[in-house]
Amino acid sequence: MRVPIVLPGWMWGPGDAGPTSAGRLFASVAEGRLGGVPRAGNHVVDARDVADACVRAAAKGEHARRYIVAGEWVPLPEVCRIAARALGVAPPRAVPARLALLMAALLETGGRLRGSTPTATREGVRALLEGDRRRVTSARAERELGVEFRPLERTLRDQADWYRAHRDAVP
Repeated sequence: MRVPIVLPGWMWGPGDAGPTSAGRLFASVAEGRLGGVPRAGNHVVDARDVADACVRAAAKGEHARRYIVAGEWVPLPEVCRIAARALGVAPPRAVPARLALLMAALLETGGRLRGSTPTATREGVRALLEGDRRRVTSARAERELGVEFRPLERTLRDQADWYRAHRDAVP
């Protein structure tokens, strides 16, 4: 059996009804519940591009070959600025990593007290900080599978449109 492996970056985009950590962050920006985000970044990719890469890998990927489908590395404050612009709201400000960890601890405590999922967790902030130091390339997936990535502005504009249409369905 031929089994190619697709390794995605941090997925964003419309249809995040779960919502995932990206969807919760997006909703927090939309609702103005996020005072700050860490000065860190990660590889950001549209979930639709990852789905396309999975189909392409299933059709013509090599067995046990790893295909990184990570999009581009973007600072989180920039992701939030683009999302805020698409939503027509003010973006959260960039804060030092230590302050972001403290904020996440407070959000976790508040979530536990209310029985809700926090916008950010210390584990999530730590993962983001780890991604801040890592750079990967999607060149193999682009070259061998023909994967292409849409611009982040389009992804977040589409996510904003979807969010406005489905706001009541997002937990």
